[in-house]
Amino acid sequence: TCALPICAFYDAPVAVALFAPRAFFFAAADAYIHAHALCLAAHSLGLGSCLVGGVGDPVGPDLARAWGVPETHAPQCFVLLGHPRGPLPAPHPRRYAPVAWA
Repeated sequence: TCALPICAFYDAPVAVALFAPRAFFFAAADAYIHAHALCLAAHSLGLGSCLVGGVGDPVGPDLARAWGVPETHAPQCFVLLGHPRGPLPAPHPRRYAPVAWA
């Protein structure tokens, strides 16, 4: 068992925590871009993923200390990975707006 709250995230077997420097203006944006790329890569391998944001103070600092993350970095989000419990739903049909080039 795991004593950290991250283990309760939807019973996912893997949770990837993304940390970034606190003093970097684009830290959150960069973390979410990387998280999105991780979700796409997981999907291409047949894995399910779930991006969890809003880490908050109760969870983040405990994980950072447990994993030896420097105090200059802050948690931004988590990506949960695992095998889906069934087939993935079919994608919804997309309706694209017409584009007029000038």
